[in-house]
Amino acid sequence: MEHLQGENESFRERFSSHDKNLEITRRPEHFRTSMGRVNTTGGETSMDKANKAFANKEMVSAARRITTLEMKELNERQRAEHAHKMYEHMRKSLKQVEERNSELESKFAEVRGQRKRHGARS
Repeated sequence: MEHLQGENESFRERFSSHDKNLEITRRPEHFRTSMGRVNTTGGETSMDKANKAFANKEMVSAARRITTLEMKELNERQRAEHAHKMYEHMRKSLKQVEERNSELESKFAEVRGQRKRHGARS
């Protein structure tokens, strides 16, 4: 059970780390600054086109990173939920075993007491 608690805590820490990474990649300031500029005459220079192409590649790359991080986040969340369910199941099973053990101990004590009484009568 301690192993499951440790695993659950590890998943939560990793989830938090992924969450921070995802938040950093979502910041839109980088994309605004990397967008090409339109000339004051309304036309685009080859430098502007190159800047836009670069910005487009950056956006596609960032979108892929975001998607990957979101998938990792989902996977970690599912693993953490599974670990928590297993922990709860083990805790419930342990409680049932402890209750059953207590019942058996009391019945054993009762049977032992009856034997002593029957042995004393004979």
